[in-house]
Amino acid sequence: MRKQSYDNAAFSKFDQEQERLNRQASILKEQELQWLIRQGIRQTDRVLDLGCGNGQTTAMLSEYLSAGSITGVDINTSFVAQAQERFRCHNLVYQQGSAYELEQFPAFDFIYSRLLFQHLSEPALALHQVWERLVPGGHCCIIDVNDDWLFLHPSLPAFDELVQAGIRQQQLSGGNRHIAAELPLLMRKEGFLDIRIEIIPFSSLQVGLEAFLDITLSFRANMIPSLMPLYQQVRQTLLANVADWFGMMGVFVITARKPG
Repeated sequence: MRKQSYDNAAFSKFDQEQERLNRQASILKEQELQWLIRQGIRQTDRVLDLGCGNGQTTAMLSEYLSAGSITGVDINTSFVAQAQERFRCHNLVYQQGSAYELEQFPAFDFIYSRLLFQHLSEPALALHQVWERLVPGGHCCIIDVNDDWLFLHPSLPAFDELVQAGIRQQQLSGGNRHIAAELPLLMRKEGFLDIRIEIIPFSSLQVGLEAFLDITLSFRANMIPSLMPLYQQVRQTLLANVADWFGMMGVFVITARKPG
């Protein structure tokens, strides 16, 4: 079985990870839709949300696709079951499936994948599956990260230690916290055209320092329980003097077109 770094068993408290995902989706909801509109998603498109997680973003997009449809696919059966129960709409379907095996699905006009490719041990294979499922002239949009673009000012060694520990742990599990740097070349090798890169700042000034730490750091301590005391120490230090700290990460939005 191919490795991927996101799995229920990877987290000491998966219920906390689910709560983090819900908060992340809620915080980014309006921004995310605007990102996708800029990348060319149309209200008539047939859309695949690959690696849809708990389905919250998929459901949000179904409201925008007034004359289109969307299929949310995730390998996690628990996520899919929860999404099927929680979100119901005439143009919305959730199915269990792997990014490496999309042959069962029909063709799509637009394929969207948010924060999935960082977890894949074989991103080129998944990208080929995306290519195969796109109609000629269709677009794919991948949102992901490069942890070189994650920082705290002024610097705090404990913060940096948590970031680096998360990078190492994800690598051991088959993932890559720098995948956004590799995706443009992988897309070009696959044959995609019109590759565009937009780097969106996500900062503590936008969402507050506590939410910023929750989204960017908490999952690392959840994956490595021995780091939880260090994470709590970082939170305590920063939140005691919020005005003295600024955190930011760059969110990479990479869009490309299949010829046709």
